[in-house]
Amino acid sequence: MIAVNTAFYKKNKDSDRLITGIARVIDGYIRAIDKEACDETLMYDSREEVKLHLGSERRSTISWYPFEKGSTVLEVGGEFGAITGEICDKASRVVVTETSLFRAKAIGERYKNRENLEIYAGDVMDMEFPYHFDYIIIMNIVDKIGNHAVADGPYLRAFEHLQKFLKEDGKLFLADENLYSISRCQQSNGSLNPWNHTRCLHKKQIVSFLEQSGFPFTKFYYPLPDYHLVGRVYTDEMLPTAVEWNCLANFNRGDQNFLASNMDLSIRLTENGMFPFLAPAFFIEAGRKDNMSEIKKVDVLFDDSYELPLLGFDWAQHGYSSLLEAIEKYRQKNEESSNGISQYGQQERLKSAVLKIDQDNVILEKVLEVEFDLLRKLKQVCDAHGLQLYAMYGTLLGAVRNAGVIPGDDDIDVALSREDYNKLLTLESEFTDQYFLQTPANDECFYGGYIKLRNRNTTAIHPKNWWVNCCEGIGIDIFPMDSGFNDPVKEQKKQRRIMHLQRLLYAKAYGFFSHFMDMKLLEWKCYKYVGKLFSREKLADKLNDALAANDGSESAPFGIYTHYIGNKGPKWLDRKAFSESIVFSYDGIRLLVPTGWDKILRMLYGDNYMQPYPWRERKYRHGFYDVELSYQIHKAHFRGLFHPVPEAAQEIVLFGDGLLYEAYFEKYGNKYAPSTIVSLTDTLVEKQIHGVTVKTMGEFQQSMPNNIYPVICAIDIRRAQKKVQEAGIQNYYVFLKVREWILLANYTYALSELEK
Repeated sequence: MIAVNTAFYKKNKDSDRLITGIARVIDGYIRAIDKEACDETLMYDSREEVKLHLGSERRSTISWYPFEKGSTVLEVGGEFGAITGEICDKASRVVVTETSLFRAKAIGERYKNRENLEIYAGDVMDMEFPYHFDYIIIMNIVDKIGNHAVADGPYLRAFEHLQKFLKEDGKLFLADENLYSISRCQQSNGSLNPWNHTRCLHKKQIVSFLEQSGFPFTKFYYPLPDYHLVGRVYTDEMLPTAVEWNCLANFNRGDQNFLASNMDLSIRLTENGMFPFLAPAFFIEAGRKDNMSEIKKVDVLFDDSYELPLLGFDWAQHGYSSLLEAIEKYRQKNEESSNGISQYGQQERLKSAVLKIDQDNVILEKVLEVEFDLLRKLKQVCDAHGLQLYAMYGTLLGAVRNAGVIPGDDDIDVALSREDYNKLLTLESEFTDQYFLQTPANDECFYGGYIKLRNRNTTAIHPKNWWVNCCEGIGIDIFPMDSGFNDPVKEQKKQRRIMHLQRLLYAKAYGFFSHFMDMKLLEWKCYKYVGKLFSREKLADKLNDALAANDGSESAPFGIYTHYIGNKGPKWLDRKAFSESIVFSYDGIRLLVPTGWDKILRMLYGDNYMQPYPWRERKYRHGFYDVELSYQIHKAHFRGLFHPVPEAAQEIVLFGDGLLYEAYFEKYGNKYAPSTIVSLTDTLVEKQIHGVTVKTMGEFQQSMPNNIYPVICAIDIRRAQKKVQEAGIQNYYVFLKVREWILLANYTYALSELEK
């Protein structure tokens, strides 16, 4: 990450003192994608805020402007760096200011490989620079320098202040929406109302502010559709026709706006030269010398063919539901004729089993490779012994909907009939080397009664097994499908017995918990005591018998009983759906699927099962993953914190990002106070925390004590681990405020939880 200069940063002026959820999501996308171009996010998250900050089409805001070669640029209010990369491509030196330290760091992360970029956190009005710029860029001047003020003062002070940093022949480049744009003046019913608008600036105001501040020369540019998405730029020397104005102004609208509904008015306004006063937005070039650009009109995202000449505005007569649909079809047709590939086809090729917008996407790709190796091994054994292996749950849904892993999924679920499942339990010896068939009888953990095939040489740690000495390699889930009883009384009795045995096995494995699941304290204590009277193997045999108990009736309940029944009951399936089977490809592996798969998926996921789930920042994985190190190594890091306690001669050192320090001091500060805090970020905002000196990693390494007790105290555990290991520290421990956070696909969710 590029270091953020905080010399002028003041907390009380931080625009993100309370960081919003969408800001954390955008920051998470930047870190997950790990590229300047973040368009992959838009395949899964269509929110306007995400598109505004991360879509590469935002570069159109500045891509058309002819910067002088070798120029220096100051961008005021960079936000998340939507146009920063484009500026860096055009200029030799770029300085970006951002009032929010959070967003400034995000810019540094996004453009960490740029060598011509500097980032300043703070209010530009508090800043001084030792050099002058060729250009100063401000997008959304009302927000960035005017603070939405009605008075002239803030704008005049800002322009006069910025003038100090501008070369004599330098130029301001500004952008904002137009106070009197048609879109702001129209009412929801399509009629015109000149007072139905929010606070912005109009053309005369902007010119007045600039003239009073010492910028007598100005040139206005009119972008369509607006200054965030620039299809084409016009000037007073070359204005759009009524057709151009209407077509481009409606580009991102789902229906016709005021102009499209009043075509005659649109033509009259255009003929009378009203466009500059009603344009959606402005770009303004201003300087102390008359050296404005010679641009009259420029195509940016759209060329001259983009006018919909055949469609005009009668899109409904051409069979389209909206003007937007007409435009998209028109663009798609041009793309297909020139490239032979539709936009849809391009998107399809980008899709993968791993969502690039999840922060753990790199590790997840490797996790899926391990899981598919496990699935191939399991299928090899099943095929050799005539066992029928069915896709189940998300794997069944993926086989049907995606012909493979559902994008963003991280587990594989399969199922067998009770008869085949029992045969598989006898084949444990066929899984050797890295493969381990984990059952309720042969390991200390317990998941309700089903089994897992694990890779011993990898890691998939779960907080539930924090103190359990069980295998926690990456695994896949294997379920038995069982029948029940037609008699409701007998069926209820079966389920109660299953739950009773499940609770005993849970108590056997997790008796160290003070309470567990839905059991009350006294009830849980009883199960822990009774569980000691039986061996794990004996209880596992009894549970298998209880699961398999049935009356042999074809009309009896059928499903998967091995999840903890509690108050939820089994996962019911349709027996008739399994009367015949077909083979579906699951990313190249042929798995059995019941012919009645539609009925099964409706029972499991509802009638809309073909509709993909929206992306969620709050997404938990099935384990903390590592494909290269065995789980034993990681378990020592996680559960070893102060077990045993540090030796008297050891100095406790916290390595963190500043987000969990308070939580650590609240829990351990008095008992295990650190001697030093090492910041794993490039910026030190605080020099001391609770009286403890804060150092950078470089400062700490210069005088590292010989006998330290290293503790990682960070939200982003993987990143912290990497930095600590790069410093030569291999034996360390991890502090967590909430253990379940190790399962987060997007650690930024924990940040929002910390604010509550």
